[in-house]
Amino acid sequence: MESSPLMPQGAEHDCLSPATRQQGVPDNQKEARLSSKHMATGSIRSTSDALSTREGDRKDRTEDARKLQRLPLTLWLTVTYAILSIFAWTINCTLVRKPLNASHYGLYLRDGDVYGYRYPTHSIYTFNERILQVARVVQAIVAVSTVPLTSAVCSTAAVTFMQREHRNHNLSLRKTMVLADKGWADFEVYLHLLRGRLSSYGSSLLYLAILLIALGASLSPLQSVFLTSKTVQTPVSLASLGKITDLIDLFDEGSFYNQLTPAELRSALTSTTSTDPQTRLWTADGALNCTGSVGNNNTACAFGQVSLANMSQLHDSFIAQLPAGFSTGLVRQFIPRINSSISRERIPAAAFPAHCERSGNSFFASYAGTWESGYVNGSLAASSWGVVACMPTDQSKSLWNKTRNRQTISEQLYLNLTALSSNPYKQWWSEDQWSGLFRITLNTTSGYFELPNIMNGGLPGPLLKNGPEAHCGRDCVIQSDLRGQEIYDRNNTLRIREESQESNGTSIVDDGAFALFNGMNKGPLLTIALALFGTGSWIADRTQHPDFYVNQNVTSRTYACTERVPFAGLLASMDADSATIASDYDNMVGCVSNNNMHSDYLQENIFDYVQMHIGPITGRDGRGPTYEAKLNNAWEAAAFLANERWLKSGQRATLTVNYDPGAPIQIPHISTAGMILISVLLSIYLVSLLAMAVYGNWNPHWTSRLDAFTMMQLGAAISEHLPLQLANNTHIIRILDEVPGWVGDSSEQPEDDTAVGKIGLGASGALRAGKRYKCYTSNDRRTQNLSAAPANATATHKNMTTADLIAEKKKEWEKARSDAESLIDEIAESDDKELDELLGDLGEIEGGRGKERDEL
Repeated sequence: MESSPLMPQGAEHDCLSPATRQQGVPDNQKEARLSSKHMATGSIRSTSDALSTREGDRKDRTEDARKLQRLPLTLWLTVTYAILSIFAWTINCTLVRKPLNASHYGLYLRDGDVYGYRYPTHSIYTFNERILQVARVVQAIVAVSTVPLTSAVCSTAAVTFMQREHRNHNLSLRKTMVLADKGWADFEVYLHLLRGRLSSYGSSLLYLAILLIALGASLSPLQSVFLTSKTVQTPVSLASLGKITDLIDLFDEGSFYNQLTPAELRSALTSTTSTDPQTRLWTADGALNCTGSVGNNNTACAFGQVSLANMSQLHDSFIAQLPAGFSTGLVRQFIPRINSSISRERIPAAAFPAHCERSGNSFFASYAGTWESGYVNGSLAASSWGVVACMPTDQSKSLWNKTRNRQTISEQLYLNLTALSSNPYKQWWSEDQWSGLFRITLNTTSGYFELPNIMNGGLPGPLLKNGPEAHCGRDCVIQSDLRGQEIYDRNNTLRIREESQESNGTSIVDDGAFALFNGMNKGPLLTIALALFGTGSWIADRTQHPDFYVNQNVTSRTYACTERVPFAGLLASMDADSATIASDYDNMVGCVSNNNMHSDYLQENIFDYVQMHIGPITGRDGRGPTYEAKLNNAWEAAAFLANERWLKSGQRATLTVNYDPGAPIQIPHISTAGMILISVLLSIYLVSLLAMAVYGNWNPHWTSRLDAFTMMQLGAAISEHLPLQLANNTHIIRILDEVPGWVGDSSEQPEDDTAVGKIGLGASGALRAGKRYKCYTSNDRRTQNLSAAPANATATHKNMTTADLIAEKKKEWEKARSDAESLIDEIAESDDKELDELLGDLGEIEGGRGKERDEL
């Protein structure tokens, strides 16, 4: 007999007869064999009992059941995802406009803080930078998890969808397989749909999932396109400059500095050249044209310093008391500005005002001179010059008003200039170069402008029509120290004060302008006229006191340069190519001597000075046709210098300029249209995703999701229709379109909640939330690992379905039970025979022992 695998080790069958065993086997071996028989019998019976118990357990497990369950994990993940998305997007949109803990990125002072006593700290804004970094990290996490989370939500919703399709009977097994394979992310499914196979592959849930995936996947690229970053300046600390002159400071009654304005301007006209950089010469657009600069001035212009030589090339130039381009950063501040425009024109004699000297408080100056300049054709010839300067209106009253509002004044100066010479070298000059009547009109505008700052792009603001009071907001700091006249005082009523001065008569040279020196707030043209032609001017001093400038005891023939001529330095060329000028003009522009050997030398200097103001209208003298442009530019430069001196003539300065350059921080930047577009798309996506998640958890599920295990169960239900065969093209398998793809209750009483239901593929009964259904349990060997099976069986099981494995295992159990029962019967029969043999052996043993007793 062969050895059984269920026998314990050591229990063997031998081929000896019973008689042989009785004779050849010792007693102790017989006792051991008897004990082994009992052990084998007990083991076999235990195995039989175990098999019977397994069979009983299997029958009992058919009655295991539980209710359907909801799995809200995807719903909570969706809610968390929505919260993170809204948080990141809300932070970005908010920081585009303002900080989270402040109302503005720039300076925004609360009521009562306009004096700058309480100023924002920079830590307020650095906090927002940290929050922005957190939002960007959250946004990155949201972008990475968008597609996986959306796919998981759709997979959960697919379970609910297949449970509810028992009503419509429109869901085939192929459509269920598409949902289980996450066809919304499969390009092969897209190709099937584009080829018109909608009835085989398409379902309403698939279409919604495709739209939801596409919408979610497009959000991150759109945010990358529209949402960028930029740098803004935020407040750090408030600083202030020294006091500068407010326009209303110039109207102090006790100020005597106005009297010095002509003298200061005369010095400036003497010492200033057109090539000197002017740091307080501003332009409206902040741009400087350096093409007209002369010589070394090109470098200075390139570094933001423009000269007076190219004032006519500047756009809306004006004078202000701070260096051009000074920026106040985050603080809005206003200071005065003055600009002038010049018009110089030759006029006929009829246009020249008659009896200009008789106009009371008008400005009038007249100078003349004649000398014998040499011999012409053997005869002593005389040369002469003459200057008449006239401003016919009443100049004793200031044209300026005490106000911060914009105001414009207009002044006119008339000049009658003659310079007649018998010098044979000058005979070829034209008649217009010997004399001329001129009218010079100067329009001057004063007001306030906003200094360059971050808010206006670093450019000076326009000239304000009204004072700065109406233009200051919460980003201004009070500037003026005058009580009741602060920048914020909008009820400021400024009284216009009229100044009247009496004339002191005329001088020896018929100069009636001496009294005008005491006038308050003179106009720039009057100041220029007093500086060039009034008392104490260059021409007046040399006409009144010629002996001071002539020394007949001079023995040196060397020309001594002792003084520059006023206004001449402003006539320098605007380009290097225009330097070809006549020798006499060159000497006159350079300087003159105050120690002349003869009075004729002094008269020639004055002659050249007068002729300098006439200027040629032709190009015959070699100075070129641009000389008229040079004269116009020189008069405009003189007006600039006059305005500059007037701004410095106040007795006190009360205007404070505050500034804060700020510190840079990074903030998000997006256009309003882009913000609206992404906000709308994000809202649609989140609402749709939440709706899909709620739908997926609306009904309790028979399985957690449509995964591989679920499809394995569905395949087992129709295993007879889907054998394991080669299937490279699943589209030709028609059974997938014929078999329903929904699940339902296939029990006899699907509506009875007390009975145990059974889940079936294509069943018409609805799965009910309160009903119990057959289920797997944790001690079910069908759900355990089959690794204890032989290696060859394991290899075979890899290619078998679950139903085949269960059937095979059942057959193994039935065979093992049958073999065990047969073995038990065989052992029982052999036990009877062995029992008789054992009883015989016992008898023999007892007989032997009795015989030994008898012998003893």
